[in-house]
Amino acid sequence: MFNKIINFKFLKFLSSLKLAVINILLLGVISAVGTFVESYYDLYLAQHLVYQSVWMKIVLVLFSINLLSVMVDRWPWKRRHMPFVTAHLGIIMIIIGSFLTGEFGMDGSMRLEPEEQSSSIVLNPRILSVYSSFGEGSFSELYKDQPKFILNRPSAQSPYTISLGTEFMEIVDYYPYAREKIIFQRKPKSGWLFHFKLSGTRAQELSQMYKMKRDAFVKQQFGLAHIVISDGSYKSSERNELILIPAKAMYQLVQQGKVRQAGSIYKGKKIQTGWMDLTFELIDFYQAEKVYQFTPLKRPDDNSTSALKVRFQGKESWMKLNSFLSFYSKDASYTLSYMNQRKSIGSTLKLIKFQIDRYQGSQKAKEYSSVVQVDGHKTVTISMNEPLKHNGWTFYQSGFDEVQTASILSVNYDPGRFIKYFGSFLLVAGIFALFYRKRL
Repeated sequence: MFNKIINFKFLKFLSSLKLAVINILLLGVISAVGTFVESYYDLYLAQHLVYQSVWMKIVLVLFSINLLSVMVDRWPWKRRHMPFVTAHLGIIMIIIGSFLTGEFGMDGSMRLEPEEQSSSIVLNPRILSVYSSFGEGSFSELYKDQPKFILNRPSAQSPYTISLGTEFMEIVDYYPYAREKIIFQRKPKSGWLFHFKLSGTRAQELSQMYKMKRDAFVKQQFGLAHIVISDGSYKSSERNELILIPAKAMYQLVQQGKVRQAGSIYKGKKIQTGWMDLTFELIDFYQAEKVYQFTPLKRPDDNSTSALKVRFQGKESWMKLNSFLSFYSKDASYTLSYMNQRKSIGSTLKLIKFQIDRYQGSQKAKEYSSVVQVDGHKTVTISMNEPLKHNGWTFYQSGFDEVQTASILSVNYDPGRFIKYFGSFLLVAGIFALFYRKRL
């Protein structure tokens, strides 16, 4: 008898209006906090701190239990209970659909340049990997993890440790938002840095180029011609190129695919390129190491990135998101990768054409769209209001890179979408039936 009374009171508490009000208030507060965090910082932080937090899940579970208890408390149901049951069942289905979306759904992006194709998307989760080579020439993966530095920030006193057998790496600092600055420090047996000036009757430009030690060559376009820094192995296939070979202090001037001029390079060297009367003047060149410096920011901006400070054998280096960092020991070389997770979507999209319509008399974009080829045969247009749905994925036109005429697509996979839609239908139908019944 006592147990029945306790169970009855417990059911009454779970089905009480007081608990429902508390749950709704908590959901409102948590959602408001999440909206503020997302708008002031970004979605990545809001997801980890709010939307996917334990507190949000607890409140949603309690709310679902509250709704189920209310329905059980009305058992056995009669015809007049149907609108009430339908509305409550709709809310529960929306919560279940949201859970499936949060746990198994994916939101990513795909960047396509003209005639470029891709079959993968970039996701928000960040993957930390270590690859090693022990002299065989091939790399093997030693370590892979998805650390949440945004929640557990490493420090010199409490580092994130990566075990590499007899050796180890440590992440000793983390900036969720940082501004990158690149400096070059003179260092023998490093890459090559060139400072030069291109001048003519129509233009004058100061510029610099850097070739890392591991690169065979780097190339940069200037108008209709290219300037190349090479280790000596580069073979020209272009019409107009100036090839700089710093290890030999030599240059080659290529016009229409043939070497027209060659000689030595030194500070102050001037070369008549023959490109629209442009003169190349070498201000300086020397071996240098490329060093990244990061300044922490309180909130993100368009040029910010996240950064890690890595320690290996007493040496500390910074690296940014979506980059690699190499370390060398006596017996092996290691490459640390800090990248956004990539996911294959099982289909290939190729950008055929990107179109921008602008407001009259302005450079501001009015609307833009992408003509893409799907899996090599189907051609469709993705615009701001007309997404593409294919194999369970939805592709939205979200932005563009005007400098490189690249299209940026937001890509979504939502296994809970139908359940949420059906739950919303039940909720609206139940509410409508409640009002219609009251009118009778």
